[in-house]
Amino acid sequence: MPYSTARAAANWDSYIHSIGFVEQSATNFANSQSTGDRVFDGLSLRGSSLPYLGAKTNMALLAGRLTTNRYESGFQLTRPFLKERLGANLTYYTIQDSFGDPQPASLSLKCGAADLTFNLGSFKGSPLLLHAEGGVSRLFTGADRWNPALTPAPLDGAAGRATFTWYPFTVEGMYLDPAYANVSGKATIEDIDFGRYGTDVGAEAHGTLGESDQMLTNRRGWRVNLGWNGRRTDLLRSLPSWLDQVVMNVNLAAKREFQAVPWTQTVLGQGQNPIRGAYTVMGPNLVALDYPEWQGSWAGLYGGYDKASPVRSQYNQNIGAEGGLPFTTYDFRGNTEAVVLRDPLTGAPLSHRKTFHYFDVTEKFQLDKWLHSKKALYLGAFYSVTRVSGEPTEAGQAAIHDLFTRTILDVAVFRALVLPRTHAMAHVAFENWDSQWSIPKVDWRRKVWGVGMAYEIPWGGSMADLRVNRFTFRSASVPANDYDGFQVLALARFLF
Repeated sequence: MPYSTARAAANWDSYIHSIGFVEQSATNFANSQSTGDRVFDGLSLRGSSLPYLGAKTNMALLAGRLTTNRYESGFQLTRPFLKERLGANLTYYTIQDSFGDPQPASLSLKCGAADLTFNLGSFKGSPLLLHAEGGVSRLFTGADRWNPALTPAPLDGAAGRATFTWYPFTVEGMYLDPAYANVSGKATIEDIDFGRYGTDVGAEAHGTLGESDQMLTNRRGWRVNLGWNGRRTDLLRSLPSWLDQVVMNVNLAAKREFQAVPWTQTVLGQGQNPIRGAYTVMGPNLVALDYPEWQGSWAGLYGGYDKASPVRSQYNQNIGAEGGLPFTTYDFRGNTEAVVLRDPLTGAPLSHRKTFHYFDVTEKFQLDKWLHSKKALYLGAFYSVTRVSGEPTEAGQAAIHDLFTRTILDVAVFRALVLPRTHAMAHVAFENWDSQWSIPKVDWRRKVWGVGMAYEIPWGGSMADLRVNRFTFRSASVPANDYDGFQVLALARFLF
């Protein structure tokens, strides 16, 4: 949770004054980004005020090696129009394999995008902004391991998003079809089996819960946002002044799949038949023990999770191997879980087309302002409910209102200078996962409480930090998986 990572008063000051979920002005569908290698192997050019393109035009060119035998190139042009009331951005990005000799599969990914931002003036002292963007992609490798006898066809996809903002409200609509495959953009690629096409350029993801403002392929939907950060406009001046000490962000959203896609994984180099999986819902545990390093120091503790009990091992094998899923659905060392959706009576997979419903509230209060205190006293709260419903895709199926539900509550408080140069914080959080449509059923309860102290060492801004967390996990359906954790984290930073 965001409250668990603040280290000092300066961090809290920055956090408590920010809304968090705000409109992104950068292009989401085709960002030209370089390799993740430590050293960029290529050429990057940036220029402005270029001849024939206008004094305020910016251009970026990128070309280089992404990985061994894989190359990338990109182009981006940004320019304002209509006396800067219209901002335009055009992007083109490619990834291309070049092996030097024929290969069974050779990646060719081409992506283009454009976005426009319109300043429509202002109303009651608040700007009216309209942002529209769209992207296209073409993925082609020359291989299709599911249909090796057929001539493969390119995978063409498109995506679009439009956002209207008038403080403190934002309304958004989005459309990302199932074949959109720009792995270098900011959209999460969902429901594409890249191994089927003979490439490992993208990660496998199916049934991802995501965030209320996250863009995922194979989905279309909407979002309504209230982002409050004080009485900023003339229309709001008549409201009580204490509202200036409140930051609030509320999201209500729904995103619906275009098509229900089971988890599949085509393993490269292991034949042409895909491993067919079941339909899943996957998501991170936001309330969990934090592992800044490898889990090794915790191995063997709290129930022997490096050597699980026979009941737990059977639980993992039964669900983790469900339909050949290439992952373990319950893992103490990780923070991502998967729920396999099945009829609890017949065991039949639930091929319903899922809709993801989101309701999130983030609230931040400067209590010291209300109490006229000279020492910072901040309170933060986060509440989230994510519900998944399903509509039938086969004859005889019925709609399911509650395929899955995740509920989260996190409350934190920070007090500056409880002692000279010493700050204190505390937080408590709960996370519940529920689903009657899994075998065994999901009724997981996570709870954590923690306290922390930070001491400002009087040497050039040095800091010593100590944190303690107590974590519990309970599963009513599989008590053998219950565990407890106690964590102590210490950090010292010396700046001379």
